[in-house]
Amino acid sequence: MAKKQEVNYNKVNEEPNPPVGVEAEQPKETKKKTVKVTSCKLLNVRKRPESLADVVAVVKEGDVLTVESRAKDWVKVSGIASGFVMSQFVTEE
Repeated sequence: MAKKQEVNYNKVNEEPNPPVGVEAEQPKETKKKTVKVTSCKLLNVRKRPESLADVVAVVKEGDVLTVESRAKDWVKVSGIASGFVMSQFVTEE
């Protein structure tokens, strides 16, 4: 007859604790890429990846933005401003 394994629950979050001697798997932190405004004093952040799209914000030289995605000559960014910037005006950090 097989012995029933007892589960010891962590009182804080009600998740089972790993068995003694077994390391719990730690979630891997993924650091998002960032870009820095480098090629102009002020840079328009646009609603869509188009030169004539509405400007939703203006960032300044030295500002750092989080990269969400890339498409051709455009970078979708978030952080102090969310929208699209032309890749020629930013440098990867």
